[in-house]
Amino acid sequence: MRMHPKKHLTERLDRCGALYITQTEGLRGNWGSAVFQNANPICVEIGCGKGNFITGLAQRHPDINYIAFEKYKNVLVTAMEKAQALDLTNVRFLSDDAADLEKLLAAGECERI
Repeated sequence: MRMHPKKHLTERLDRCGALYITQTEGLRGNWGSAVFQNANPICVEIGCGKGNFITGLAQRHPDINYIAFEKYKNVLVTAMEKAQALDLTNVRFLSDDAADLEKLLAAGECERI
């Protein structure tokens, strides 16, 4: 199935501000302090889709930081808009391939995938 681009995708991604991580250089080993500004445990979701699962987790567990990967920006924007509407501060989103996970997170930095 071919996915059609969402209208105003770039603008919608930009409106999600701090939830959308576009620059990962220097974050390896520093996600807690640099991105979330806390020492809470970090969990990763690979393939967050439209965000139903990750936003539900983030709501139920505000003491856990979540990093959500989604390769397709058309889908990712919907997840980010949900998180933003719920005013979630403990979840961030990456449009990246999860194959690069070891390059993005230091050993022991992620508690659960």
